[in-house]
Amino acid sequence: MEIFTLLETLEEELEKSKTIPFSGKGIVDKEAFLDIIKEIRIKLPDELKQAKWVKEERARILAEAR
Repeated sequence: MEIFTLLETLEEELEKSKTIPFSGKGIVDKEAFLDIIKEIRIKLPDELKQAKWVKEERARILAEAR
């Protein structure tokens, strides 16, 4: 599945990023990360998008019921 490939790409980018001394934090290419995240969102199966909608709708209905 392409999503796993994109996630692996993100992981590789993080692993090869330069680190800030004494902090454990890294410097990454923000634009590259945002592009990969956009690709992941585009490739998410419709079922996941529907499941998210159902979950949000459930929460809304329960909030209204209270």
